[in-house]
Amino acid sequence: MESGTKVIIRQNPHHPRAVDIVGIVIRFRPGEGFGCTDLVDVRYKHPKTGKRHTMPVNCSCLELGTPAPLTELAERYEAIAFDLRMSAE
Repeated sequence: MESGTKVIIRQNPHHPRAVDIVGIVIRFRPGEGFGCTDLVDVRYKHPKTGKRHTMPVNCSCLELGTPAPLTELAERYEAIAFDLRMSAE
């Protein structure tokens, strides 16, 4: 993964509630994780606090932010937003 690549954080060991969010790859660190797995430093904004973080995440916890999964994620969040708006009325 190259710096600047969009990724979807599917599992976040640092902030368990900050999942299914989009982050940006800052640095790829091959073999630096537990058991010599690859780590990726990812910058993301915590959805609840709005604070920005840059944390190392194992590649197995990430999905590339290609158009199909990003669109799927957007549609899921749009459906949640619709339900919230309906609940507010």
